[in-house]
Amino acid sequence: MLGSPSTASRWRAAHSIRCLARFGKWGVVDALVGKLHSTDAHPYQAPELSFYFLHARLWLLLAIARIAMDHPRNVAKYADMLKAIAFDRDVPHVLLRHFAAQALLACVHSGSIVLSDAAARALETVNESPFPKKRTKARPHNSFYQSRPASMPEPHPAFYLDYDFEKYDVTSVSDIFDRSRWETEDAITAWVRKYDQKITSMHENGGRTTRGRERQRGTNSRHHLYGQQLGWHALYLVAGEFLAKYPVGQRPYDDDNSWREWLKRELLTRKDGMWLADGIDRPPLDAQVNICEKGEKGVVLTGDRRKLLALLNIGTSITENLVVGGDWHSVDNISIYITSALIPPRGANKLALQLSREEPFQAWLPCAEEYEDGAEFSRYKNETYTPWIVWPSTEARLDEGDPLGVVSVVRRLHFTKAVNLVASIKTTDTFKRTWTDSEGKLAARSEVWERNRTHDEEYPISGERLICSTDFLKNVLEKQRKELLLLVILRRYDKGFGSQKSQYWHTTAVIRVKQSLDFEFFRGVVNELHVMKY
Repeated sequence: MLGSPSTASRWRAAHSIRCLARFGKWGVVDALVGKLHSTDAHPYQAPELSFYFLHARLWLLLAIARIAMDHPRNVAKYADMLKAIAFDRDVPHVLLRHFAAQALLACVHSGSIVLSDAAARALETVNESPFPKKRTKARPHNSFYQSRPASMPEPHPAFYLDYDFEKYDVTSVSDIFDRSRWETEDAITAWVRKYDQKITSMHENGGRTTRGRERQRGTNSRHHLYGQQLGWHALYLVAGEFLAKYPVGQRPYDDDNSWREWLKRELLTRKDGMWLADGIDRPPLDAQVNICEKGEKGVVLTGDRRKLLALLNIGTSITENLVVGGDWHSVDNISIYITSALIPPRGANKLALQLSREEPFQAWLPCAEEYEDGAEFSRYKNETYTPWIVWPSTEARLDEGDPLGVVSVVRRLHFTKAVNLVASIKTTDTFKRTWTDSEGKLAARSEVWERNRTHDEEYPISGERLICSTDFLKNVLEKQRKELLLLVILRRYDKGFGSQKSQYWHTTAVIRVKQSLDFEFFRGVVNELHVMKY
């Protein structure tokens, strides 16, 4: 399963290895590591099918690197094998090298392996360029749409690449090292030929039956055809080969280190080696509710004030905690979206009334966004509303296909730095789940969970909420001399079929929270069908 065409299956297999380590079944892990260089999966494989052994090696190393963080003493016994992979010049696969090096470094940092400073530094820089950067200009000769030059005849037999893979992935590596795209493609073909002499394109399935849906998608993160797997790994081999031969090109508009930026996008989402699945919380019981109810003409979205307030954890009053932001689905698959912003007390009633009358697709409250370096910004310039919640937009990377993780783990809602400073709260949690005040009291909790997918959903669907204590909320509102405006949007989506168009229904509500924590409820639309203008 580590070599499965399905990304989700490979990740499940990697999680299984972590379970084996956690249960102390090191004999099984030892046996798996002993198979690292196998090119088949016999007797667990149909002999007529091509085994994705490069995938199997990579996902085994992914698992070993993660296990090393929890069980470094056990992984230390694989040190010689890991060193051989990390420093392999004959097979310079940059991802294999990276995860082998990360496993060793975890053992070094724990004291399970002792290395000299020079040896440790060599591990930390296995994928660093040995050359100074080369200043260069834009390369019009490397256009994707130009024909192959006569001076570079096509290899025979040719290995044809997927269109998008060639246009974006191959071109990116070519540009980084200031090489012709044809040189990169030919190098990919040469690596593929080392593993398969007969294959002619990335679209070959290696004897497996493939759904038409998968064939039409081209190379994607969910499923690889046999040829796509070979081409995908060959690109990382070529990247390592070029890294040892050519300096990194630096164009006027490139990142400070274009090679490092490219490699970072190919690795795990988090820099610390943790997986997205490590940050998943248990689904909160109070979020597992039904939103629809029986109406006169069938099932409708609720407009019940009590049920809408319950989504915010408000009963007859605001007591201990308040949900101030969130985006999740109910048990009956209704989208629940909650956002909030600070507003001045003067005119608060008017703002709340205006917002409650907005068309649901247009109703919103401003939020802050966040760069990768942690710097915050807001696209909203009007002084009427003050954004106080950060909604990050980090992209998932290699572990995007892990069915036990969701990208929301690195997009946890949290308060702006200005709010944190005013309320003196901070987090020591690596996943920013909890925030405490100066006295150690819990001030806020940011939750992320995964909900069960329906049969036609391709990626995991996450739920996320930001909950703050009333002590924290009251402190912020008083010090900022503000009130809080909350917007609740319920959205029901019925997917069209055939001639029937897709349809949306909405229920909305606005809640104004005063400094005293008294609140007012403003009803918006209830089970309103959205009318398409076009």
